[in-house]
Amino acid sequence: MKINKVSRLVALAVVSMSLTACGGSDNNTTQTTPAEQAKPPVTSTPSGSQFPVQSTQPKKVSLAENGTVFTSEFGLSLYVFANDPKDQSVCNAEQGAAAGSSNDSSSCAAIWPPLLAEQNSQASDDFSIINRDDGTLQWALHGRPLYQYVNDSSEGDINGDGLNNIWHLARPRPVVINEQQLVGSDVVRVASSASEVIELARIDKTGFSLYIFDVDAIDTTNCTSDQCVNTWPPLMADQGAHSEGLFSLLSRNDSKQWAYNGKPLYFFASDQTQGDKLGDNVGNVWHLATTEPAIFRTNDAGTLLTASGKTSILAEDPAAPGSFITTVTNFDQHTLYTFDNDANSASNCSANCAVTWPPFLANENSEATGDFSIFTREDGTKQWAYQQQPLYFFANDTDKAQANGDGLGGVWHIIKPAAKTQLTSENSSLGDTLTVTGSTLLLVDDGSGNFIAQQQDKTGFALYTFNADSNGSSSCTSAACITAWPPLLATSADKATGSYSIIDRNDGFKQWAVNGKPLYFFSADSDAQATSGEGVGDVWYVARSAPVRLFNDSAKGAYFVANGLLEPSIGKTAEELQTLSLYTFDVDQKDSGESSCFAGCAATWPPLYANDNDQATGLFSIITRNEDDGSSKRQWAYKGKPLYFFTADQKLGDTFGDYAQWPLARQ
Repeated sequence: MKINKVSRLVALAVVSMSLTACGGSDNNTTQTTPAEQAKPPVTSTPSGSQFPVQSTQPKKVSLAENGTVFTSEFGLSLYVFANDPKDQSVCNAEQGAAAGSSNDSSSCAAIWPPLLAEQNSQASDDFSIINRDDGTLQWALHGRPLYQYVNDSSEGDINGDGLNNIWHLARPRPVVINEQQLVGSDVVRVASSASEVIELARIDKTGFSLYIFDVDAIDTTNCTSDQCVNTWPPLMADQGAHSEGLFSLLSRNDSKQWAYNGKPLYFFASDQTQGDKLGDNVGNVWHLATTEPAIFRTNDAGTLLTASGKTSILAEDPAAPGSFITTVTNFDQHTLYTFDNDANSASNCSANCAVTWPPFLANENSEATGDFSIFTREDGTKQWAYQQQPLYFFANDTDKAQANGDGLGGVWHIIKPAAKTQLTSENSSLGDTLTVTGSTLLLVDDGSGNFIAQQQDKTGFALYTFNADSNGSSSCTSAACITAWPPLLATSADKATGSYSIIDRNDGFKQWAVNGKPLYFFSADSDAQATSGEGVGDVWYVARSAPVRLFNDSAKGAYFVANGLLEPSIGKTAEELQTLSLYTFDVDQKDSGESSCFAGCAATWPPLYANDNDQATGLFSIITRNEDDGSSKRQWAYKGKPLYFFTADQKLGDTFGDYAQWPLARQ
């Protein structure tokens, strides 16, 4: 975009005369009392230049080769001022000016009109509202006050960008967090290299994975060769970008590169679409960038949990032996340990123990993320925990890739990656039931009354659901219940899929559920073929991939009834369908994948619908119905026969539909 040279020179002259005032000179600051500061913003004055005011948050606009910027509702570009402290504007009108306006065209606020906010404006994670010295309210981006520029007159004008190298366009951060993973956002600046000369370009990297490089030092990039830069394009910063929280900037030639927790950020050239993660673990030195304070790395000590980025520890104060202070250390990539004598989210390692095993502390900007939580130690410091287990370094690990503390005293251990839970269906004496294959994570008593996550091989053992549970919530929280019915926990590697979800328990652990029903083992099952928990207390039943369970009727024997997360059906809500009997239709052809019951038939015999996320396994399948209204819906089937309700059934045990051509559905 071309900028009028004469007007820009004039603007530069005017701006240079007023920047001393913009920097916070006492002559340009209006002193107000707290009462005056509480006055509502003035949006009109008898004379002079009025500042723009809006109730809505600034909007994001793409300016093609100039990237993405924020604009006011008037369409004009917004700017930030390098001299402003966080949450404070030092760009004011002349002394004595009416609130929300300026009569002096050379004042800072006349040249850079602040974007004012209405009293009813709502802040957000990105946009806050600050108090100006004249009592008005001003919009701010991540705490940085926002302004328009007097020489911008139409949408797309950016005449103020870079003036005196202290005024810059307000831009969105080029990174967003997607379930702990850092990915690109919008059109961002990336670097390429030719003869080790950095060139910058704007590319749309929305949703593209970001990576960190183990060879980099903290706040320093070692990816400098043409090959490295072109294979792993660095995420570069725009002029005026600033560090905030765990996001920081590091110098790279004449430009700056974004970093997270001290680790420079890169894209991977081979990632072609959003969500690609082809660069993860390349050469065992490139890893997905996440918000987590530690990641699993493979080195000479094996695959184990190691710190990532800037680290802080609790260390003995050299000036006051016996006292401990928070110390910033360079323990990036160092091995982390757990201590068997700790309780969940509580450390029993202090004094001399903490000298040998320095606790891994969270800094003031840290937040719990994924499997990592933060708890308060008795000394008041904040310590990281992984799956509620406090984390430590070992003083005798003098370098990364060492694990000299593993197994010491039989109570100190490295942390290895958890295997993924493998849920499957198996044909048992009770029909098609859910089980697991391989090592599984259970919630068990550690022998001292504390419950911990423990790996066990439960291949083939039946899983159960508890009718006292509500969808997505476990009611089995007492010691007696957990001991008898150990919950099936999700590992850090597990991801919810289809009808299998992961819920948060009240005790902080994560538990698997099917169709909304939490899953458990039964401690009295002695082998993989046992299903002795079926029907215990009339509330425990073997789990199935479909939202059904067996009901043992004293007169009619065992048949399937609805149980779990249901879809509404014709004439009935999901709640009304719970525990109702299920039927099959003799006219339906087995394994045809089709239903013969529509219109009036379906009004009398409502289908057992499947939702969009349900997955069929084992003897349960899902067919597609082409409804009379032209829509398509999914219906559960068992052994190739679609399943239905009977509209006259109202409660558990009703079997009014059990007659010719409509038998009860049985295993």
